[in-house]
Amino acid sequence: KNKIWRWNMSKFQAKNFQASFKYALNGLALIYKSQRNIRIQILFALFAVLIAVLLRFNAVDFVILAILITLVLGAEMVNTVIEFILDSIYKRKYSRIARIAKDMSAGMVLFVTEIVVLCGIVLFAYKYYEFINEGVYYIWY
Repeated sequence: KNKIWRWNMSKFQAKNFQASFKYALNGLALIYKSQRNIRIQILFALFAVLIAVLLRFNAVDFVILAILITLVLGAEMVNTVIEFILDSIYKRKYSRIARIAKDMSAGMVLFVTEIVVLCGIVLFAYKYYEFINEGVYYIWY
């Protein structure tokens, strides 16, 4: 039984690491091209990184920021996958169950985003306070 399971699944697996990587990049490109929200979130992430550079974040702060950005983008990607799977199963016909699942998935993205924004406010406010109290108002010297 175990051999049959592995054999059946193996025909859907990538042949090698390079193929797996290509498929993963293709998936990221599809998400980026098809999802307006992910493009907006990436813009906010780039803006946050720019502000972090200006406020002279240290390595730990950058790691925290990277984790926060990853949480939001990851939640949006999971939401996108759930929506695509449900659209595929229900063939774009209305289903109350699909709507509930999509709403819950979107709610997850909203919840993660709200928590990340609160954490970001604390992180940036603390670094801004440090930056202002240094008495250094110029960015580069």
